[in-house]
Amino acid sequence: MNRRVNIFRRGSHPQASARLADATEGLEHVRGFDRTIRVLSTAVRRTLRPGPLKDALHGV
Repeated sequence: MNRRVNIFRRGSHPQASARLADATEGLEHVRGFDRTIRVLSTAVRRTLRPGPLKDALHGV
């Protein structure tokens, strides 16, 4: 199998998945992003109408 295709298979690189999870978890705690995220979040909430896309972004 082509190696490039293989890297996109689920579970093919557990170490890479763990590093990505660690990086995103670290971003959750960066206070410098709070204001920016709040502004973006407000804009998205005001722009999106109720429906499947808004539900998906909300995690419903």
